[in-house]
Amino acid sequence: MSSQQEEEIQLLRKFVCGLYAELKQSEQIIKTLSNDYNPTVQEELDKKDAEINDLIEKLKKTEETLQQADNLITKWHEERIEYKARYDSMNESLRQLMPNE
Repeated sequence: MSSQQEEEIQLLRKFVCGLYAELKQSEQIIKTLSNDYNPTVQEELDKKDAEINDLIEKLKKTEETLQQADNLITKWHEERIEYKARYDSMNESLRQLMPNE
């Protein structure tokens, strides 16, 4: 995986974790300030929590996809080097077979 991809993943993780921390902090503040518990607020917090969990799952899937793409790129690069070496070898063989002019 490239360093840019790793940086992007880390930034996304920090962002999602920050959102989650803010959600939990907001939940605590609301519970502290509210003497009578409001189920509507809890429902909203639960929805936000579910949204954040969905984002985390999507981030994990994106990370897996990026890793697979990185593996493919690495494989293609290795094959390209291999094919270039074969091409250079064949080209050199042809030069040796052709008479010098």
